[in-house]
This record gives sequence, structure tokens and C-alpha cells, in this order.
Amino acid sequence: MSVTSPKPAGPRAWLWPLAGLISLLWFVIRVLPKPSRAAYPCQQAAFPLASGFVLWGLGLAASWAGLHQARSLFLRGRFYLAAFALVAAVAAGSVALLGGSGTADARTTGTRFVPGEGPNVPMGTPQGIHPGRVVWMHDAAAATWDGSSGTWWQDENTNPHIVATMLSDGLQNLTGAATDTDAWSALFRYHNRTHDRGLRGYVSGERIAVKLNLNQSGSSSTKGNESFTAPQLVVALVRQLVEEA
Repeated sequence: MSVTSPKPAGPRAWLWPLAGLISLLWFVIRVLPKPSRAAYPCQQAAFPLASGFVLWGLGLAASWAGLHQARSLFLRGRFYLAAFALVAAVAAGSVALLGGSGTADARTTGTRFVPGEGPNVPMGTPQGIHPGRVVWMHDAAAATWDGSSGTWWQDENTNPHIVATMLSDGLQNLTGAATDTDAWSALFRYHNRTHDRGLRGYVSGERIAVKLNLNQSGSSSTKGNESFTAPQLVVALVRQLVEEA
């Protein structure tokens, strides 16, 4: 069922053109340097708004030009051409309005996306020691930052002991092992077995690469509150690798 809502009045009417302009700038800044980024989910979401804004802007410009031309032709007595220019201006204005409506009300005029696989039906082939198992750990006491005092990643705001306990519990729940040492042994054995290295654990001298999620950090010297990996978690992971694995 489609529901059409009334167009917003007053200052709210300019919210969607503003969103379209921001989406266009975001799309241009991100995609032009690296076109493959057009496939990113954020760009897929921005493109309809950006294209709707461009269509709206072109329609307004064409409508204004048509009205101006129609007036000029009418004053010169060229009534048929003036009428044609007026019709073209109205058509261009309609395109602008329809483009704006499509951009502003996409959530109400479009059909709701329904995934083909249905709810609670995992996609793909499950992997892991226990295929498809996902472990999620939560402890409200781990993070106590009030949003203003210091930074969230300081030890007084993110408890390193609770974070270390959460990592330990996560490892054991993921692997089904009773200790952290056994959990790491199970992980390495599974990895080596599935990479044609035999059924063995970690061998002294082998290197372990850890990829941290630092996508939101401005630089390696950033000291603000950007959303990067908690240092307490990194320390706990390194300690696990050194003392348990």
C-alpha cells in the first residue's frame, strides 16, 4: 500500500533540497577520486537524493528560462512561440516538482523492500569451528564515560579489566573451550586445517597479523574522541596472544 503525505510547508520545504545538495557533494567528493566507491552502501543511499536534487535544479532553471523567453516573445508579438515557451516552462516546472516529490517522499511513495530469503534464514555457507556461530558480549559496566569528562578511551572511562574479561568469555563461547589457552589452540588448529597446513596449532616464530578498525581516525596522532578501536581491547588481545596463545 502506498501512502502519499502532504508536502511540507515553510522552512521544512527546503529540508529535502538541502539533503539533496549535501548528498550530491558527498557523492562527488567520495566517488570521483575512486569510482569503485559508488558501490558502497552509503553512496547507494546518497545517489537517489543527489540525482533528485540535480533533476530538481535543472527543472527549476529550465522553467525560469522558459518563462523569461515566453514573456520576451509575447512582448514582441510572437504569440505562438510565446505559447510554446510557456508550455515548455510549465513542463520543466512539473519535472522539478515531481523530482522534488520523489526525493522528499521516497520513503512513502516507494514500495517497501522485502528480502527474498525471508526472516531468520542465514545466507551463504556457515564457517568456523562451530559453523555459523556468532558470539556477542555485553557488559554495561565496561563503559562509564559521561560524555564530557576526559575521553571515552581512557581507563577511568573504559574499564580494561572488564574488557579483558569480555574478550576471554567471547573466546571461550566462540570455541566451546574451557580456558583461553584451549580456545586459542582450537582457533589456530581450525585455521591451519582449513588452509592446508595440517592439524596443528601455533608454532613459535610464526607471525600473527591483527587488523584494527581505524576507519574513523583522522591520523595516527589523533587524540580526540573519534570512533576507533578501544585501546583496552587491543591490550587485552595482545596480552592474550602473548600469555595464552
